[in-house]
Amino acid sequence: MNVPILSINQLTVSRDDRCLFRDLSFVVGAGQLIQIEGPNGAGKSSLIRAIAGLLDTGAGSIAIQGQHDADARRDQVLLWTALPGVKMRLDARTNLAWLLNQRNESADPDGLLAKVGLAGWEDVPLGQMSTGQVRRVGMAALLASKKPLWLLDEPYNALDIDAQTQLSSVIQGRLDQGGSVVLASHHAAPGLSADQQLRLGQP
Repeated sequence: MNVPILSINQLTVSRDDRCLFRDLSFVVGAGQLIQIEGPNGAGKSSLIRAIAGLLDTGAGSIAIQGQHDADARRDQVLLWTALPGVKMRLDARTNLAWLLNQRNESADPDGLLAKVGLAGWEDVPLGQMSTGQVRRVGMAALLASKKPLWLLDEPYNALDIDAQTQLSSVIQGRLDQGGSVVLASHHAAPGLSADQQLRLGQP
């Protein structure tokens, strides 16, 4: 029997003494995409952080490829948030090289930046870029990742239509390779068909 990439069982998460969700259960297999929807404050980001092992949970269990330990889970995920640990005073090349090093991934930063439309911007500090361009630096890091589970928190924010289309292509490529994706977003992911949709914040 194949072990699911991600297994959530009876998970409860609270924040500031408020229960965000209770007894949440779902399974994500290899090559599957689950989209987490819901209004602000419903717990989408908290769920992403809990899966990544960055947030304590009140009850229930989380396993990634059968591993329940938070440290072990962190080694198996790529977490992409609004600004994925970048330093605004540093240039795009340095930031991307740092992101790759943090994830123990090896790739040519300049080549990755060119693939996301940032050729010629390698030496420009992120503080001089638009929000969308900064997000493209994060997208470049996705191209190098072979982690079995991608956790994407509002990945389409601040991206223009072309960049959104490219991001969807990157995600689909990872799914085709057998990776799994948990995507938290207010809106449907353009060009992607989710295997599961989970809405938080419903009464």
